[in-house]
Amino acid sequence: GQRIERRGWGTINDVAWSPDSRSLALATTTGIRLVDAGSLELLGEYPTEGQVRAVAFSADGSRLAGALNDQGIALWSVGSPAVEKLLEVPGADWSDWVSGLHFSGDGRWVAVTWHRVLYVWNVQTGFRRLQIHPQEPDLSIPLVVGFLPGHSRLLYADQAQLYALDVETRALEVVAPFGHPSPGAWAVDAAGTRMARGGCGELNLYTAGQDTPRTTLLPDDTCLEQVVFSGDGSGLQRWQLAALTAAGSLYLIDKD
Repeated sequence: GQRIERRGWGTINDVAWSPDSRSLALATTTGIRLVDAGSLELLGEYPTEGQVRAVAFSADGSRLAGALNDQGIALWSVGSPAVEKLLEVPGADWSDWVSGLHFSGDGRWVAVTWHRVLYVWNVQTGFRRLQIHPQEPDLSIPLVVGFLPGHSRLLYADQAQLYALDVETRALEVVAPFGHPSPGAWAVDAAGTRMARGGCGELNLYTAGQDTPRTTLLPDDTCLEQVVFSGDGSGLQRWQLAALTAAGSLYLIDKD
């Protein structure tokens, strides 16, 4: 894999591929930086007063979402550094843990796991549609994996099962039970057919809905905080992933 240095922007907290896989959005302690995926040339900056914990592109590439420290989810139009809208998280605190920020495929919904709660908002109205708490408060945090193809099916996991939730109807389906606790950073590709889970010293690649990995990578002994598939794979390997370590280093990984 290729390591991306911090480059004076502070710690990199999260990373998102653009839908055409040509650029990366980096969530840092001083804002969002948009860089070329090949040369790492700076393409744009979205400065913030506090750190950005997570970042996501809308499927059409026109919007960015960022989880702002102790505030909520900020929305930007790509190319404009001014915040377009802020989706507030009740009781948000600077020390909260944030993971799994994603837009739905049609751009209508945005979801995130903030602290121990999964939130879903309507992007247009700012209305908070869903707020899902852990089923077992001491063990199972509902972790956003991503939206499946279509308009409103959200994939999320706890340490016991993988779920598909229809945001529109609130219908919930168990997609795959895990035979063992499965903490880690999850990702699903744009087609909804492949998944990845990053942990300490390993990166597992799955066929979606299966509990047994089809491939296991061992990057090194570091712990992976976040993994994400490239958008459409244009000019990239089919299994190309970005993986973020606990120390704030970013790796680009090619693997079939």
